[in-house]
Amino acid sequence: MSSEYEVKGIKGPIHFQSIYIRIWIKKNVLIVDLKEGIKLKKKDRNEFKFIFGIISST
Repeated sequence: MSSEYEVKGIKGPIHFQSIYIRIWIKKNVLIVDLKEGIKLKKKDRNEFKFIFGIISST
């Protein structure tokens, strides 16, 4: 089980694991992750978001 949370800015040392981009258009989310590849998911909410993130272990 994994959990995810957002931290604004850069906090502490980064132990790089992966980089991802999420593009959320209406109920479709396209996820492009260097580690896990490309995924397309459906969600219940209508949204428009563009998220760039770094996956790091603590």
